[in-house]
Amino acid sequence: MKEFIKRSMTAALLVATFSGAYIHSSLLFSLLLAAIFLVVLCNEWPGLVPVSGFGGVLFSLLYPCLPMAGLLVLHNLYYPQDFYLSLYPFLIGWTADTCGYVVGKLSGWHKICPSISPGKSWEGLAGSFVGVVAANFLILPSLEAPFALAVRANIVWVIALSALLTVIAFLGGLMISVFKRAKNLKDAGNVLPGHGGFLDRLDSVFALILVVWCLLLAPILATQSKALYASSQPVMSSLVAQSKGMVAAGQQAINKLINATKK
Repeated sequence: MKEFIKRSMTAALLVATFSGAYIHSSLLFSLLLAAIFLVVLCNEWPGLVPVSGFGGVLFSLLYPCLPMAGLLVLHNLYYPQDFYLSLYPFLIGWTADTCGYVVGKLSGWHKICPSISPGKSWEGLAGSFVGVVAANFLILPSLEAPFALAVRANIVWVIALSALLTVIAFLGGLMISVFKRAKNLKDAGNVLPGHGGFLDRLDSVFALILVVWCLLLAPILATQSKALYASSQPVMSSLVAQSKGMVAAGQQAINKLINATKK
C-alpha cells in the first residue's frame, strides 16, 4: 500500500508539473523537457549503456538523443496551433504504462518475458490496449494533425492505431528493461520515488514520438512523391518519344545497310 501511495503522489506531482509548464508557456515547457533530458543523458543513460567509443556515441545519438530532439521539435513546431499534439506521445505512453501496471498488478498471471521484465504480462498489455483506445477516442478529436483527422473518422482505424501505439510503447519499455537487466538494475534512476528515474517513465514516450513523426511526415512525403511523379511525366514522355525516334532511325539505317549489301 505504501508503494502505491508513493507512486500515486509522484505521478500526481509529475502530471501537475508538466501540465503547469505546458499551460504557462512554450518556453517553460521546453526548458522543463531540456532539464529532464539532461538528467537522462548525463545521469541515467550512462548507467545503462557505456557512452564511450564510436559505437556507444552513435547509439546514444539514435537513442535517447533522437527521441529527445523529436519531442522538442514537435512542441516548438506545432504549439500552440495544434495545442495537444506535443502532449500526445506523453498522454498515450503514460496511459499505456498506467493501465498496464494496474491491470498487471490485479490479474497479471501470464508473464510475457519474466527473465527480462517480471512485471509485464499479457493481461497488462491488454489493459494498456484498452486504455490507449479510450485515450484516443478522447484525444484525437482535439488534434488538428492530418493523421488524426483521417483516423478519428473511422472506429476501425482508431482501434488499429491504438494497437500499433500499444505495441510500440510496450517495446520501448521492454528495450530499457533489457538494458537494466544487463546491468542488474531495477530502475534507471531514483529521482522519482516509486517510479525510478525519468527514463523509466519516458521509455514508452521515446518510442512513441518516432511513430508520431512517421504519421506526421507520411502524408507530406506522399504529396511530394505525387508532385514529383507528376512533374516528371512530361520529361519521361519526352524521353520515351526520343527513344522511339532513335529506335526508328536505327531501324531505318539498318534496313538501308541491308538493302545496300544486297545490291
